[in-house]
Amino acid sequence: MSDERRILRWEVPIDDQDHPTNAAGPILRAAGHREFWSVVEFWSMEGDPDFQVASRVVRVFGTGQPIPDGYEWLATAERTAQGLVWHLFERTGGDR
Repeated sequence: MSDERRILRWEVPIDDQDHPTNAAGPILRAAGHREFWSVVEFWSMEGDPDFQVASRVVRVFGTGQPIPDGYEWLATAERTAQGLVWHLFERTGGDR
C-alpha cells in the first residue's frame, strides 16, 4: 500500500436527491460554491490507511429541513451571502 495521501474536491448538487460519490477518506471541509448557490463542494482525504470507504451516497440538507432516518452528518458549509447554510450528510441506512 502506498503511503501517499491526497486531498480531493467534490461537488454535490442541492436538489433533495442522494448522490453516489467515490470520496473514500474523511471529509475535511464543506463550502457553498461561490458562483453557484445550487452546489456544495467538499474535500476529502484519500489514502489515509485508518479510514477507508469503498463508496458513499451523500445528500445536502438546508438548515431546518427535515432529515430522514438513515443519514449521518458529515460537514456544514459556512453561511452563503444569501444567508443559507447547507449541511452534508451520508446515507448510512435504509435502501440505497
